Amino acid sequence: MVGLLEDVKDILSHVEHRQCARHIYVNFRKAYTRLEFKRLLWDSTMSGVEVYFKKCMGEIKKLSPGAYEYLMSKQPRTWCRAYFTPRFTCEVVENGI
Repeated sequence: MVGLLEDVKDILSHVEHRQCARHIYVNFRKAYTRLEFKRLLWDSTMSGVEVYFKKCMGEIKKLSPGAYEYLMSKQPRTWCRAYFTPRFTCEVVENGI
């Protein structure tokens, strides 16, 4: 199995990896249940520009530094539209594709 995983990494090294934002949210809401967190998380996820993403994340950080650290540990480049490669026009953030 290890050989297969290494081969896939080599063959698909140029492929952009994304995470499902919905799954991140489902795990996030277990600890952070306020509706304000839900709104800010989805606003940051769907933002198409880095400045707005950082603004939303700054608001999350003000509410709870722990929530901010949790989300930043999930590599925003893989679940926030602001960081997606522009050549791919898929705006879907809920399935990791």
